[in-house]
Amino acid sequence: KGISCPVMLDDLLELGVKHIDDNILLAGIFDWNNENPEAWFELDGERYPLNMNYIRYFDNRFKWLTDHNISTTLIVLNGVPREPDPKNPFIHPWTDLANTPYHLGGINIYDERGFKWYRAALEFLSERYTRPDAEYGLLDGFIIANEVQAHWVWSNLGECTPSDFLDEYIKALRV
Repeated sequence: KGISCPVMLDDLLELGVKHIDDNILLAGIFDWNNENPEAWFELDGERYPLNMNYIRYFDNRFKWLTDHNISTTLIVLNGVPREPDPKNPFIHPWTDLANTPYHLGGINIYDERGFKWYRAALEFLSERYTRPDAEYGLLDGFIIANEVQAHWVWSNLGECTPSDFLDEYIKALRV
């Protein structure tokens, strides 16, 4: 049995669930509004400020799931605002911020800044949640974006052709 985005973890045991998938928002991982974040992630000589409150939520969740032998796949989503936010490196320039139904945009690897932050996010998640000691829990896999066959709703890149969308998505997937 499997469940998507469970709310009450204890219910999983009663239901006999063996697999879940869960969502994480890219921008939630980082704390770029804080000049003195609690922790940093370093990659290729650059430092990325971590939002440890958000991360601890997932640490506790994934550790509990791992300790109860429940397999977890993480869906990496790009939540976007309705208005441009110059601090947010994940906003793809094609995303129609004003009309994105669920505030989910395509992942910005269109420019170097977006690529670096996206790579840092994936490296951080991979390092933290695939450790042999499972200190923070284990993930069994990653899903990049959500339901790409309906990109306008789940991974918005604005009015673009399927080929243009796939070109951008494949780049994000390869990272």
